[in-house]
Amino acid sequence: AAVTGDVSDITLTLTQNNVEIPRGSEFIPQSYIAEATDPAVGSIADRVQVTGTVNVKTPGDYSVVYTVYSLDTTQVARALLHVRVTGDANG
Repeated sequence: AAVTGDVSDITLTLTQNNVEIPRGSEFIPQSYIAEATDPAVGSIADRVQVTGTVNVKTPGDYSVVYTVYSLDTTQVARALLHVRVTGDANG
């Protein structure tokens, strides 16, 4: 079977890959999604799954994984956000 037309992959792009936030500040993982698109349907940002937790009360390094599947589930895109919570233990 021949495939005609453009064949495009889904995309998942974050606003940044590394972020530092002060201890005690709010962390909203979805706010780091720049775009998630499936060429067949357009935006699929509402389908992005986020795994990993960031404890904003404890300084340290955390990883958050973003995963999205194409509407027909034949493709997957992943992105990784490194989060550093800053601040000293006495703050």
